[in-house]
Amino acid sequence: MDKEIEIRPLNKEDSGALASLETKCPEAAQWGEQGYQGIGHNGLLGWAAVKAGVLTGFMVVRVVADEMEVLNLAVEPSGRRQGIASRLLNEAISQGRGLAAKRAYLEVRESNSAARNFYSTHEFTETNRRKAYYSQPVEDAIVLVRQIR
Repeated sequence: MDKEIEIRPLNKEDSGALASLETKCPEAAQWGEQGYQGIGHNGLLGWAAVKAGVLTGFMVVRVVADEMEVLNLAVEPSGRRQGIASRLLNEAISQGRGLAAKRAYLEVRESNSAARNFYSTHEFTETNRRKAYYSQPVEDAIVLVRQIR
């Protein structure tokens, strides 16, 4: 785990860096710069992983009532397998707990075995399938859920 990585809250000024990073991560949701402008409003929260002043990863969630939905997670390809995604997810779970969320959930492409394995190691379990949820290509989504204690 890289101790030089700082985890901090996202803000709308990060939107350009977020959009730039997501283009390097085709498996992440592609929101574009405008899509990140709502962070900090209507339950939309996020965290950045920053190394030497450069955004190397991020996570965006929405907390509504007692649920937290993981909306997007991306880590710079050269920074993967260094614990960055785990640190981002742990921060999100911790913050969700503080906001009274009792469970976290997300959808992931059926073919995205790396993401499915990652979330499995973080106590997420498969609970449902959404047929033809994704497009380009059309693919089922696997719904993963984890309790927040």
